[in-house]
Amino acid sequence: MDYIIKQVLLNKPFLIILLILIIYFTIFYHVVVLWYSYATLELYSYLLITPLVLMLIYINIVNGIDYGYFHRKYFTYLILFLIGSFLIFYSPMSEEYADQMIILGFILLVHSITILFSRFNDLRKLTIMIPSLLIAVPIPNLLTYHVSAILTRHLLNMVVPFSKLLRIPINVVESSGFIIVNVDHGNEIVQFNIAPVCSGIIGLFSVIAISPLIILVSFNGEKDYFRKILASLIGITLFLTLMFLSNVIRLTMVFYFTSLYGLEIGYKIFHYTPEIVMVLPIVYIVIKILDRIACNVKLLSRKKPDTNHRDYLNKSLIFLIPILFLIPLAIPVSTVSYHRTNYIFIHTFNGPVLLFDTSSGLKELFVPRIYRGISLEYYGREREIEATLGSLHRIHVYRGVIETGKYIDIYIEFSAHPTIHIWELCLWWQNMTVYNKERFYIEDPSGLIIYSAEVLYYRGGYLNGVLSSWRNKYYTEKGLELARFTIMINSLYRNITSRDIEILRNLSEELILKSGEASIAKYSKIAGFDLSYYYSVVIPFTIVLTVIILIRRKLYDLLKILRKLLKPFVKQL
Repeated sequence: MDYIIKQVLLNKPFLIILLILIIYFTIFYHVVVLWYSYATLELYSYLLITPLVLMLIYINIVNGIDYGYFHRKYFTYLILFLIGSFLIFYSPMSEEYADQMIILGFILLVHSITILFSRFNDLRKLTIMIPSLLIAVPIPNLLTYHVSAILTRHLLNMVVPFSKLLRIPINVVESSGFIIVNVDHGNEIVQFNIAPVCSGIIGLFSVIAISPLIILVSFNGEKDYFRKILASLIGITLFLTLMFLSNVIRLTMVFYFTSLYGLEIGYKIFHYTPEIVMVLPIVYIVIKILDRIACNVKLLSRKKPDTNHRDYLNKSLIFLIPILFLIPLAIPVSTVSYHRTNYIFIHTFNGPVLLFDTSSGLKELFVPRIYRGISLEYYGREREIEATLGSLHRIHVYRGVIETGKYIDIYIEFSAHPTIHIWELCLWWQNMTVYNKERFYIEDPSGLIIYSAEVLYYRGGYLNGVLSSWRNKYYTEKGLELARFTIMINSLYRNITSRDIEILRNLSEELILKSGEASIAKYSKIAGFDLSYYYSVVIPFTIVLTVIILIRRKLYDLLKILRKLLKPFVKQL
């Protein structure tokens, strides 16, 4: 702790690097806010511990600041910077993984700064630790929900027998694909809908987040490499097992106290004993066991700094490198972060949803009242589903009748949270089978961007259906929010026809182009926040700056020669 205080308060280069990081965090402020919005969700609460884990790894690896220049260090920095920049500029073009790309890109930029000022002996370790940076990137929604569905069944396979062993009156019912646990409380039956956050997935993700730290602690031991590897494997397995068992005990306690005292007490136990709270005591137990295996493991282990100095750059120049490289990124990134497009969605809380032109003041219904003779009526918001997904989630519903037994439904979902449920999983929960999937593309009239939508064909019982959906980030009266648009055609007892698909496709194309006016994808293109800017500006700028750094000595000698040649003329003047 004393070492850290001295580095922060007494080390001027450290403070300069801290200032550089503050500049990066300011320019990429919206990425920091995006990451934080994930971390505050219960399902992604494991992200809150990742900065601490990475900080402990850095403290173990980094032994000081070095201004030394050598090619391997500089080009490692350069490769990380270019990869991070590429992910950031590509992110607006990706629908499913945009958040993951831009967050990972920013993390790589920050890590590249650490590498630029690292000592020679630390470079290899900092390069090896790059995969561990992934723990700070939110896991994609589709994978999260699929894993949670599997974990839920395994969890209940242990909780139900354990509860019955304790003579808790409990039974499990599957209704329309949903897993419901009924608990008897006197003459009342209390129902629990087992959601993803109950499945133990937070514990699983916590294991992934803590794993690099467990490996680091194991390798800080005094035993041979075999014992260190064995300790790492045992530590991760033990941590995973204890987290899962703690969730089994937690859920059993909820059912037990609900059966005795009612739903209110059961919910209090659930909300006041989140899985993330169990991480610290379980980590402590695991480290104690690792100490037995690897012998005298240490959470913090610092070695003597390397004193083999390399070719030194001027200190001012090396501190300027990350700022100079940031210049071509700062303009488009800042424009997208701190400004917004001329079109925004309004009435996203009370409906019906309107598209508002901020320059002319004109307002337009986003969904037309009549489309090809089909009356599309606004039905309001889906309050029950919103209550499940969260208070900041708004779902607007429109419905039209194509013919008897055949309906068209339009769902418009806005969310301040960075997660929206997955249609494949929703259909699966409702015992629907997705038997075909495709994607179609449509070019914006401006030629700036090509949009896409996913089409799912599904069936279940007497129902046949097809839906198209697209998602992105859009500007609303509340700022930049995630939104998804879905058009569904459901038919009872009859198959979906080519006319139905044509209606779906044409209406989708019309609404895709309208929604695109307020999308960050199109505005990013207008602001220059795209790959064409990356290839035409960022890479050439990087190459020129790199050449200058590589031939800096020759440039310095050339300037000295020019100075001598011009000196007589200067005197005459």
